[in-house]
Amino acid sequence: MKKDTRSDGQPARKLAIILVLTAIPVLVGLVIAGVLISRALYKPVIGFLDVPESVREAIEETAIIESKINNTAWKFLIIDPSINLSELNKVIKKTDILITKAGARAEALTTIQIPDQKLLSVMPTAIRKAANSGNRQYGMPILLDHFELAWDRSNPVSSSFSPYSTLEQLEKLALSRTPKTTWPFLCAGGDDESLLSFIGALTESLGGEKSWESARLDAKNTSPADLVRKESFLNVMEILLRWRREGLLHPEWFRMTLNDVESFMKTNSAPFVFMSLSNHRKISQRTVEKYDSVLIPAFTANTPRSLTAPAVLLLSTGKKREREESILLKSMLLNETTQTRLSEMTGLAPVNSTTAAPDRQANEARLWAAASERPLPSFYTALYPYPADAALLAKNIREFLQSDGAEN
Repeated sequence: MKKDTRSDGQPARKLAIILVLTAIPVLVGLVIAGVLISRALYKPVIGFLDVPESVREAIEETAIIESKINNTAWKFLIIDPSINLSELNKVIKKTDILITKAGARAEALTTIQIPDQKLLSVMPTAIRKAANSGNRQYGMPILLDHFELAWDRSNPVSSSFSPYSTLEQLEKLALSRTPKTTWPFLCAGGDDESLLSFIGALTESLGGEKSWESARLDAKNTSPADLVRKESFLNVMEILLRWRREGLLHPEWFRMTLNDVESFMKTNSAPFVFMSLSNHRKISQRTVEKYDSVLIPAFTANTPRSLTAPAVLLLSTGKKREREESILLKSMLLNETTQTRLSEMTGLAPVNSTTAAPDRQANEARLWAAASERPLPSFYTALYPYPADAALLAKNIREFLQSDGAEN
Protein backbone atom coordinates (compact mmCIF):
# COMPACT_ATOMS: atom_id res chain seq x y z
CA MET A 1 0.00 0.00 0.00
CA LYS A 2 1.39 3.43 -1.03
CA LYS A 3 1.98 6.09 1.56
CA ASP A 4 -0.02 9.37 1.12
CA THR A 5 2.56 12.13 0.55
CA ARG A 6 0.18 14.99 -0.35
CA SER A 7 0.69 16.76 2.97
CA ASP A 8 4.50 16.55 2.91
CA GLY A 9 4.94 20.10 1.40
CA GLN A 10 2.13 21.84 3.26
CA PRO A 11 4.23 23.25 6.15
CA ALA A 12 6.67 24.81 3.67
CA ARG A 13 3.85 26.28 1.59
CA LYS A 14 2.16 27.66 4.69
CA LEU A 15 5.41 29.25 5.78
CA ALA A 16 5.87 30.83 2.34
CA ILE A 17 2.33 32.23 2.40
CA ILE A 18 2.87 33.64 5.89
CA LEU A 19 6.13 35.27 4.80
CA VAL A 20 4.48 36.81 1.71
CA LEU A 21 1.51 38.09 3.69
CA THR A 22 3.86 39.56 6.27
CA ALA A 23 6.06 41.16 3.62
CA ILE A 24 3.23 42.88 1.72
CA PRO A 25 2.40 45.42 4.46
CA VAL A 26 6.10 46.04 4.96
CA LEU A 27 6.62 46.68 1.24
CA VAL A 28 3.54 48.89 1.06
CA GLY A 29 4.81 50.80 4.07
CA LEU A 30 8.20 51.25 2.44
CA VAL A 31 6.59 52.51 -0.78
CA ILE A 32 4.41 54.97 1.13
CA ALA A 33 7.39 56.10 3.19
CA GLY A 34 9.39 56.56 -0.01
CA VAL A 35 6.63 58.66 -1.55
CA LEU A 36 6.32 60.77 1.60
CA ILE A 37 10.08 61.26 1.83
CA SER A 38 10.21 62.13 -1.87
CA ARG A 39 7.42 64.69 -1.47
CA ALA A 40 9.10 66.10 1.63
CA LEU A 41 12.43 66.49 -0.16
CA TYR A 42 10.90 67.78 -3.42
CA LYS A 43 10.17 71.49 -3.34
CA PRO A 44 7.21 72.68 -5.41
CA VAL A 45 8.12 75.01 -8.28
CA ILE A 46 6.67 78.32 -9.48
CA GLY A 47 7.51 79.09 -13.11
CA PHE A 48 7.57 82.66 -14.45
CA LEU A 49 7.03 83.16 -18.17
CA ASP A 50 7.46 86.64 -19.66
CA VAL A 51 6.10 88.69 -16.76
CA PRO A 52 7.48 92.01 -15.44
CA GLU A 53 10.16 91.82 -12.77
CA SER A 54 7.89 93.59 -10.29
CA VAL A 55 5.27 90.84 -10.69
CA ARG A 56 7.84 88.08 -10.27
CA GLU A 57 9.27 89.69 -7.13
CA ALA A 58 5.80 90.22 -5.63
CA ILE A 59 4.79 86.58 -6.22
CA GLU A 60 8.10 85.28 -4.86
CA GLU A 61 7.71 87.38 -1.72
CA THR A 62 4.17 86.07 -1.23
CA ALA A 63 5.37 82.47 -1.65
CA ILE A 64 8.08 83.04 0.95
CA ILE A 65 5.52 84.46 3.39
CA GLU A 66 3.27 81.44 2.79
CA SER A 67 6.25 79.13 3.35
CA LYS A 68 6.93 80.62 6.77
CA ILE A 69 3.28 80.39 7.81
CA ASN A 70 2.77 76.78 6.66
CA ASN A 71 6.32 75.47 7.05
CA THR A 72 6.74 74.84 3.33
CA ALA A 73 9.33 75.80 0.73
CA TRP A 74 9.21 76.89 -2.92
CA LYS A 75 11.63 76.89 -5.83
CA PHE A 76 11.44 79.57 -8.54
CA LEU A 77 12.09 79.08 -12.25
CA ILE A 78 12.37 81.84 -14.87
CA ILE A 79 11.40 80.30 -18.22
CA ASP A 80 12.98 81.41 -21.49
CA PRO A 81 10.14 83.10 -23.44
CA SER A 82 11.73 82.28 -26.81
CA ILE A 83 11.36 78.48 -26.59
CA ASN A 84 8.74 76.81 -28.78
CA LEU A 85 5.45 75.46 -27.47
CA SER A 86 6.59 71.83 -27.52
CA GLU A 87 9.60 72.60 -25.33
CA LEU A 88 7.54 74.94 -23.18
CA ASN A 89 5.03 72.21 -22.37
CA LYS A 90 7.91 69.97 -21.29
CA VAL A 91 9.35 72.67 -19.02
CA ILE A 92 5.95 73.41 -17.50
CA LYS A 93 5.60 69.77 -16.44
CA LYS A 94 8.45 70.48 -14.01
CA THR A 95 6.46 73.25 -12.33
CA ASP A 96 3.44 73.26 -10.03
CA ILE A 97 2.28 76.80 -10.80
CA LEU A 98 2.93 79.00 -13.84
CA ILE A 99 2.67 82.81 -13.75
CA THR A 100 2.28 84.36 -17.20
CA LYS A 101 0.27 86.85 -19.25
CA ALA A 102 -3.07 86.15 -20.90
CA GLY A 103 -2.82 85.56 -24.63
CA ALA A 104 -2.26 83.11 -27.46
CA ARG A 105 0.65 81.27 -25.84
CA ALA A 106 -1.11 80.70 -22.52
CA GLU A 107 -4.20 79.41 -24.35
CA ALA A 108 -2.11 76.98 -26.41
CA LEU A 109 -0.52 75.19 -23.45
CA THR A 110 -1.64 71.57 -23.13
CA THR A 111 -0.44 70.78 -19.59
CA ILE A 112 -2.89 73.02 -17.73
CA GLN A 113 -5.69 72.17 -15.29
CA ILE A 114 -9.05 73.94 -15.01
CA PRO A 115 -8.92 76.34 -12.02
CA ASP A 116 -10.98 75.89 -8.88
CA GLN A 117 -14.27 77.76 -9.31
CA LYS A 118 -14.42 78.54 -5.59
CA LEU A 119 -11.23 80.58 -5.89
CA LEU A 120 -12.62 82.48 -8.87
CA SER A 121 -15.72 83.48 -6.89
CA VAL A 122 -13.83 86.33 -5.17
CA MET A 123 -13.64 88.31 -8.44
CA PRO A 124 -16.32 89.82 -10.72
CA THR A 125 -17.64 87.57 -13.48
CA ALA A 126 -16.20 89.79 -16.22
CA ILE A 127 -12.69 89.69 -14.71
CA ARG A 128 -12.79 85.88 -14.51
CA LYS A 129 -13.20 85.90 -18.30
CA ALA A 130 -9.73 87.43 -18.66
CA ALA A 131 -8.52 83.81 -18.62
CA ASN A 132 -11.12 82.42 -21.00
CA SER A 133 -10.52 80.85 -24.39
CA GLY A 134 -13.98 80.58 -25.88
CA ASN A 135 -16.02 78.96 -23.13
CA ARG A 136 -12.97 77.30 -21.53
CA GLN A 137 -11.58 78.80 -18.33
CA TYR A 138 -7.88 77.96 -18.55
CA GLY A 139 -6.39 80.16 -15.84
CA MET A 140 -6.92 82.33 -12.78
CA PRO A 141 -6.42 86.12 -13.07
CA ILE A 142 -4.45 87.63 -10.21
CA LEU A 143 -3.66 91.17 -11.46
CA LEU A 144 -4.79 93.49 -14.27
CA ASP A 145 -3.02 96.07 -16.39
CA HIS A 146 -5.04 98.52 -18.52
CA PHE A 147 -4.37 100.51 -21.69
CA GLU A 148 -5.74 103.96 -20.94
CA LEU A 149 -6.14 107.46 -22.25
CA ALA A 150 -4.43 109.91 -19.88
CA TRP A 151 -5.37 113.58 -20.28
CA ASP A 152 -3.79 116.70 -18.83
CA ARG A 153 -6.30 118.66 -16.74
CA SER A 154 -4.10 121.77 -16.86
CA ASN A 155 -3.52 121.88 -20.62
CA PRO A 156 -5.85 124.25 -22.57
CA VAL A 157 -6.21 121.67 -25.34
CA SER A 158 -7.45 118.88 -23.06
CA SER A 159 -8.85 120.70 -20.01
CA SER A 160 -12.41 120.65 -21.41
CA PHE A 161 -12.28 116.95 -22.27
CA SER A 162 -15.15 114.85 -20.92
CA PRO A 163 -14.48 111.24 -19.89
CA TYR A 164 -17.81 110.39 -21.54
CA SER A 165 -16.71 111.63 -24.97
CA THR A 166 -16.78 109.40 -28.02
CA LEU A 167 -13.68 108.91 -30.16
CA GLU A 168 -15.14 111.30 -32.74
CA GLN A 169 -15.68 113.98 -30.08
CA LEU A 170 -12.11 113.49 -28.89
CA GLU A 171 -10.87 114.04 -32.46
CA LYS A 172 -12.93 117.23 -32.85
CA LEU A 173 -11.59 118.61 -29.58
CA ALA A 174 -8.02 117.88 -30.65
CA LEU A 175 -8.53 119.40 -34.11
CA SER A 176 -9.88 122.63 -32.60
CA ARG A 177 -6.67 123.26 -30.67
CA THR A 178 -4.66 126.46 -30.95
CA PRO A 179 -1.86 126.82 -31.76
CA LYS A 180 -1.65 124.04 -34.34
CA THR A 181 2.06 123.54 -33.70
CA THR A 182 1.40 121.07 -30.87
CA TRP A 183 0.58 117.39 -31.27
CA PRO A 184 -2.32 116.52 -28.98
CA PHE A 185 -1.93 112.71 -29.15
CA LEU A 186 1.18 110.85 -27.99
CA CYS A 187 2.08 107.19 -27.54
CA ALA A 188 5.40 105.45 -26.89
CA GLY A 189 5.09 103.49 -30.12
CA GLY A 190 8.80 102.69 -30.22
CA ASP A 191 8.04 99.98 -27.67
CA ASP A 192 6.50 96.92 -29.34
CA GLU A 193 4.07 96.16 -26.54
CA SER A 194 2.82 99.76 -26.34
CA LEU A 195 2.42 99.93 -30.12
CA LEU A 196 0.41 96.71 -30.35
CA SER A 197 -1.64 97.51 -27.24
CA PHE A 198 -2.59 100.86 -28.78
CA ILE A 199 -3.68 99.22 -32.04
CA GLY A 200 -5.62 96.50 -30.20
CA ALA A 201 -7.37 99.06 -27.99
CA LEU A 202 -8.34 101.17 -31.02
CA THR A 203 -9.60 98.07 -32.83
CA GLU A 204 -11.98 97.35 -29.95
CA SER A 205 -12.90 101.03 -29.68
CA LEU A 206 -13.95 101.17 -33.34
CA GLY A 207 -15.84 97.90 -33.66
CA GLY A 208 -16.10 96.27 -30.26
CA GLU A 209 -14.92 92.79 -29.40
CA LYS A 210 -16.22 91.49 -32.74
CA SER A 211 -13.62 93.56 -34.62
CA TRP A 212 -10.94 92.60 -32.10
CA GLU A 213 -11.71 88.90 -32.58
CA SER A 214 -11.70 89.36 -36.35
CA ALA A 215 -8.12 90.63 -36.19
CA ARG A 216 -7.19 87.73 -33.96
CA LEU A 217 -8.72 85.24 -36.39
CA ASP A 218 -6.78 86.82 -39.26
CA ALA A 219 -3.57 86.42 -37.24
CA LYS A 220 -4.15 82.66 -36.96
CA ASN A 221 -4.10 82.38 -40.75
CA THR A 222 -1.71 85.19 -41.69
CA SER A 223 2.00 85.73 -41.11
CA PRO A 224 3.12 88.75 -39.06
CA ALA A 225 4.64 90.21 -42.23
CA ASP A 226 1.26 90.33 -44.01
CA LEU A 227 -1.23 90.97 -41.20
CA VAL A 228 -0.95 94.76 -41.36
CA ARG A 229 -2.71 94.81 -44.75
CA LYS A 230 -5.62 92.59 -43.75
CA GLU A 231 -9.00 94.31 -43.62
CA SER A 232 -9.29 93.77 -39.86
CA PHE A 233 -6.14 95.87 -39.41
CA LEU A 234 -6.56 98.43 -42.18
CA ASN A 235 -9.38 100.41 -40.54
CA VAL A 236 -7.21 101.24 -37.54
CA MET A 237 -4.10 101.78 -39.66
CA GLU A 238 -5.96 104.30 -41.83
CA ILE A 239 -7.07 106.23 -38.74
CA LEU A 240 -3.49 106.33 -37.45
CA LEU A 241 -2.25 107.54 -40.84
CA ARG A 242 -4.94 110.25 -40.91
CA TRP A 243 -4.16 111.37 -37.36
CA ARG A 244 -0.51 111.68 -38.36
CA ARG A 245 -1.31 113.65 -41.53
CA GLU A 246 -3.64 115.99 -39.63
CA GLY A 247 -1.03 116.65 -36.97
CA LEU A 248 -2.96 114.93 -34.20
CA LEU A 249 -0.26 112.30 -33.66
CA HIS A 250 3.40 113.26 -33.50
CA PRO A 251 5.04 112.25 -36.82
CA GLU A 252 7.58 110.11 -34.95
CA TRP A 253 5.17 108.62 -32.43
CA PHE A 254 5.80 105.03 -33.58
CA ARG A 255 9.50 105.44 -32.71
CA MET A 256 9.04 107.27 -29.40
CA THR A 257 10.17 105.78 -26.11
CA LEU A 258 8.43 106.27 -22.80
CA ASN A 259 11.19 108.73 -21.84
CA ASP A 260 10.38 110.77 -24.96
CA VAL A 261 6.71 110.88 -24.03
CA GLU A 262 7.52 111.84 -20.45
CA SER A 263 9.62 114.76 -21.72
CA PHE A 264 6.58 116.10 -23.60
CA MET A 265 4.43 115.58 -20.51
CA LYS A 266 6.88 117.52 -18.33
CA THR A 267 6.78 120.53 -20.66
CA ASN A 268 2.96 120.62 -20.90
CA SER A 269 3.17 119.43 -24.51
CA ALA A 270 1.20 116.20 -24.20
CA PRO A 271 -2.53 116.90 -23.81
CA PHE A 272 -3.53 113.26 -24.43
CA VAL A 273 -1.33 110.21 -23.89
CA PHE A 274 -2.23 106.64 -24.81
CA MET A 275 -0.39 104.38 -22.37
CA SER A 276 -0.69 101.34 -20.13
CA LEU A 277 -1.29 101.59 -16.41
CA SER A 278 2.10 99.91 -15.89
CA ASN A 279 3.82 102.67 -17.91
CA HIS A 280 1.74 105.32 -16.14
CA ARG A 281 3.46 104.12 -12.94
CA LYS A 282 6.90 104.77 -14.44
CA ILE A 283 6.24 108.49 -15.01
CA SER A 284 7.47 110.76 -12.22
CA GLN A 285 4.75 111.59 -9.71
CA ARG A 286 5.30 115.32 -10.15
CA THR A 287 4.61 114.99 -13.88
CA VAL A 288 1.75 112.49 -13.85
CA GLU A 289 -0.24 114.00 -10.96
CA LYS A 290 -1.83 116.57 -13.30
CA TYR A 291 -3.23 113.77 -15.50
CA ASP A 292 -6.50 111.91 -15.15
CA SER A 293 -7.09 108.56 -16.82
CA VAL A 294 -10.05 107.06 -18.60
CA LEU A 295 -10.75 104.09 -20.83
CA ILE A 296 -10.13 104.83 -24.51
CA PRO A 297 -13.40 106.27 -25.87
CA ALA A 298 -15.62 104.14 -28.07
CA PHE A 299 -16.49 105.20 -31.60
CA THR A 300 -20.18 105.07 -30.66
CA ALA A 301 -21.60 106.14 -27.31
CA ASN A 302 -23.28 103.67 -24.94
CA THR A 303 -21.93 100.53 -26.59
CA PRO A 304 -20.76 97.40 -24.73
CA ARG A 305 -17.00 97.44 -24.14
CA SER A 306 -14.33 94.78 -23.82
CA LEU A 307 -11.34 96.70 -22.54
CA THR A 308 -7.70 96.10 -23.31
CA ALA A 309 -6.81 95.15 -19.74
CA PRO A 310 -4.09 92.47 -19.95
CA ALA A 311 -4.24 90.03 -17.06
CA VAL A 312 -1.43 88.34 -15.18
CA LEU A 313 -2.57 84.75 -14.79
CA LEU A 314 -1.87 81.84 -12.51
CA LEU A 315 -2.04 78.51 -14.35
CA SER A 316 -2.14 75.19 -12.52
CA THR A 317 0.03 72.66 -14.30
CA GLY A 318 -1.35 69.24 -15.11
CA LYS A 319 -0.06 67.16 -12.23
CA LYS A 320 -2.25 64.22 -11.18
CA ARG A 321 -2.22 65.27 -7.55
CA GLU A 322 -1.99 68.94 -6.64
CA ARG A 323 0.33 69.64 -3.75
CA GLU A 324 -1.02 71.19 -0.58
CA GLU A 325 1.46 74.06 -0.95
CA SER A 326 -0.09 75.03 -4.30
CA ILE A 327 -3.60 75.02 -2.89
CA LEU A 328 -2.56 77.21 0.05
CA LEU A 329 -0.60 79.66 -2.11
CA LYS A 330 -3.40 80.13 -4.66
CA SER A 331 -5.84 80.91 -1.88
CA MET A 332 -3.37 83.34 -0.33
CA LEU A 333 -2.72 85.17 -3.62
CA LEU A 334 -6.42 86.02 -3.90
CA ASN A 335 -7.15 87.05 -0.32
CA GLU A 336 -7.79 90.73 0.38
CA THR A 337 -4.55 91.47 2.23
CA THR A 338 -2.33 89.86 -0.39
CA GLN A 339 -4.21 91.43 -3.29
CA THR A 340 -3.64 94.90 -1.85
CA ARG A 341 0.05 94.18 -1.33
CA LEU A 342 0.45 92.76 -4.86
CA SER A 343 -1.23 95.85 -6.30
CA GLU A 344 1.03 98.15 -4.27
CA MET A 345 4.18 96.29 -5.31
CA THR A 346 3.37 96.04 -9.03
CA GLY A 347 1.23 99.11 -9.68
CA LEU A 348 -1.36 96.87 -11.33
CA ALA A 349 -5.03 96.53 -10.40
CA PRO A 350 -6.28 93.84 -8.01
CA VAL A 351 -8.90 91.32 -9.16
CA ASN A 352 -10.55 90.58 -5.80
CA SER A 353 -13.88 92.46 -5.68
CA THR A 354 -13.60 93.57 -2.06
CA THR A 355 -9.87 94.29 -1.83
CA ALA A 356 -8.92 97.85 -0.95
CA ALA A 357 -7.05 99.16 -4.00
CA PRO A 358 -3.96 101.18 -3.07
CA ASP A 359 -4.94 104.21 -5.20
CA ARG A 360 -7.53 105.63 -7.57
CA GLN A 361 -5.82 104.40 -10.75
CA ALA A 362 -5.82 100.76 -9.59
CA ASN A 363 -9.38 101.00 -8.33
CA GLU A 364 -10.68 102.56 -11.55
CA ALA A 365 -8.94 99.98 -13.73
CA ARG A 366 -10.64 97.21 -11.74
CA LEU A 367 -14.04 98.96 -11.94
CA TRP A 368 -13.77 99.47 -15.71
CA ALA A 369 -12.76 95.83 -16.21
CA ALA A 370 -15.60 94.60 -13.99
CA ALA A 371 -18.13 96.71 -15.91
CA SER A 372 -16.89 95.53 -19.31
CA GLU A 373 -17.82 92.43 -21.26
CA ARG A 374 -14.38 91.06 -20.41
CA PRO A 375 -10.76 92.25 -20.14
CA LEU A 376 -8.82 91.60 -23.34
CA PRO A 377 -5.11 90.83 -23.59
CA SER A 378 -2.81 93.15 -25.50
CA PHE A 379 -2.35 92.40 -29.20
CA TYR A 380 1.28 91.88 -28.16
CA THR A 381 0.35 88.52 -26.60
CA ALA A 382 -3.08 87.89 -28.15
CA LEU A 383 -2.21 87.50 -31.82
CA TYR A 384 0.80 85.16 -31.86
CA PRO A 385 2.26 82.73 -29.31
CA TYR A 386 5.88 83.84 -29.80
CA PRO A 387 7.42 87.24 -28.89
CA ALA A 388 9.49 87.12 -32.09
CA ASP A 389 6.29 87.15 -34.17
CA ALA A 390 4.95 90.12 -32.20
CA ALA A 391 8.24 91.94 -32.81
CA LEU A 392 8.03 91.22 -36.55
CA LEU A 393 4.45 92.50 -36.66
CA ALA A 394 5.47 95.70 -34.85
CA LYS A 395 8.34 96.17 -37.33
CA ASN A 396 5.96 95.86 -40.29
CA ILE A 397 3.48 98.27 -38.71
CA ARG A 398 6.22 100.89 -38.34
CA GLU A 399 7.25 100.41 -41.97
CA PHE A 400 3.61 100.79 -43.04
CA LEU A 401 3.25 104.02 -41.04
CA GLN A 402 6.58 105.40 -42.23
CA SER A 403 5.62 104.81 -45.88
CA ASP A 404 2.17 106.33 -45.29
CA GLY A 405 0.60 103.02 -46.24
CA ALA A 406 2.38 102.67 -49.58
CA GLU A 407 3.10 99.17 -50.89
CA ASN A 408 6.74 98.13 -50.54
